[in-house]
Amino acid sequence: MSTVQSRKLTPSSLKRMEPVFDLDLFDAYRVAVLLTGSTRITEEVVTQAIESVDPNVFTSDTLLEGTIRAATEGAPSSENAGFAPDEAEFLSLELHEVAQLPAIVRQPLVLRVFLSMSRASSARLLGLEADAVDGMTGLAAQILA
Repeated sequence: MSTVQSRKLTPSSLKRMEPVFDLDLFDAYRVAVLLTGSTRITEEVVTQAIESVDPNVFTSDTLLEGTIRAATEGAPSSENAGFAPDEAEFLSLELHEVAQLPAIVRQPLVLRVFLSMSRASSARLLGLEADAVDGMTGLAAQILA
């Protein structure tokens, strides 16, 4: 039994929760792959995100927020463990290229461009100055061009 299945939920909390669908889990997994650049640690990141969310307020948004936090805090920012192409067939060719970027430019790009996060939020999550986030995002775009 998974951690999520084994948690007890009160009937009143079930009324407030939005369902988390397989597509939400897939989105969290895809975001984790893009932020970490590694399929090897993505499952751990998503599992950590699931376990960190209060089961009484478990929604697709809290799952995504937990995944972003786990991926940006838990993964070494200077390391890109990578993956074999067949391990991430769900990513388009363009997203494969994004996932292969060095973490220092990949993470700001994913947060700012793909997730539309603010400069301030991205900088806070990554432990960078806002100007550095902009610079790294621009550099990532140049590399991919």
